[in-house]
Amino acid sequence: DLRNTSGYNQDGLTMASGCIIDTCPVCDEIVWEDEWRVFDNVIMHPRCVPEYTKRKHGMNEEQFLRLCGAQDLRQAILDIQKTYRDSMDFFKKRLQDLEERLVMIEKIKRVDGV
Repeated sequence: DLRNTSGYNQDGLTMASGCIIDTCPVCDEIVWEDEWRVFDNVIMHPRCVPEYTKRKHGMNEEQFLRLCGAQDLRQAILDIQKTYRDSMDFFKKRLQDLEERLVMIEKIKRVDGV
């Protein structure tokens, strides 16, 4: 039974190994070396970052989700704008190349008398 061997806790889940980094300011549990993140210059569990953000800014769950959604939409808009600009640059260059080729063909036709 693996639950009785070293590396597993009483629930059968793997236990953190190594040293203690800090105590999480959100959940007040130990932060181990293999489960930490620095956010806003504070060491905490990665899973605690959303709750930390809500507490810091005095937001409820609905406000937090709205804020996250707004940020995602802003990023999506910026990504699409960049893609559009890049595409427009590509198509402008392609159009310019085609126009230049047409001018060259028309010059050759005039010179040849065709």
